[in-house]
Amino acid sequence: MNEIKRIRRSVESILGKKVHLTTNVGRNTFVEAQGVITSAYPNLFTVTLEDGQNNDQVISYTYSDVLTSTVVVKII
Repeated sequence: MNEIKRIRRSVESILGKKVHLTTNVGRNTFVEAQGVITSAYPNLFTVTLEDGQNNDQVISYTYSDVLTSTVVVKII
């Protein structure tokens, strides 16, 4: 099984769980956020970020983002 499929199955297994995301946005700059993985599609997954004021934001990431460590997902 290739790595992308393994990552996809791992993400699908934690659907609905709260996660901590660390995203590399370039030039040694990282953005950290917490949210819930809401959907997993064949090429990407979505995370609803929590900001504490009912202004939830939905962000999508590809499985290759996880493979290349552009985004690191940790279960809380």
